[in-house]
Amino acid sequence: MLRSENAPEGVAEYKRTSMWIGHGRRLTKAAGISTITFRCHADTWNVILESMRNFNAWSAPEATPCPSSVMVEAQLSGPNVAALLFGMRSRSVTFNGFDRAVARRVYIAVAEVVDLVDSANPGRALPAVVLDDIAGGPVDGASAETD
Repeated sequence: MLRSENAPEGVAEYKRTSMWIGHGRRLTKAAGISTITFRCHADTWNVILESMRNFNAWSAPEATPCPSSVMVEAQLSGPNVAALLFGMRSRSVTFNGFDRAVARRVYIAVAEVVDLVDSANPGRALPAVVLDDIAGGPVDGASAETD
C-alpha cells in the first residue's frame, strides 16, 4: 500500500497497476516449477475445480484436509500452475460478479508466489500459495485497471 505525499496523515491509497503485466512470462515461469503447495478453504477449492473442469490442460489434483481446519491443501505441478493462471485470467476477463472475483483472487495469490521464482537461485524453496486474506491482511495490487 502506498501513501500519497499530498494525502493527509493516515490516508492510504492502493497502487493501481494492472495485475496482468508480465502474464506471459509468469506462465513460462509457472510451467517450470516442479510443485507448489496450494492451500485454501474447501469451498474455494470446489469453486476452482468447477471453474477449471472444462480446461483441457488442467488435471485436478486431490486436495487433502488440513488438520484442525476447514482448509484443504493440494500439490500443483508446474503445468497445473500455468493452467490455473491461464484459466483464472480467462474467467476474470470474460465473466462478471462472483466468478470474476474468485478468479481474480486466485490469480493474485498464485501470481505472488510464481513471481518469486528466481532461476538464478534454483535451490530456493517457494512458499505455499495460501488463499486466506484473514490471516494475511490486505492484498496489494488486487484492483486491476479493468475494474
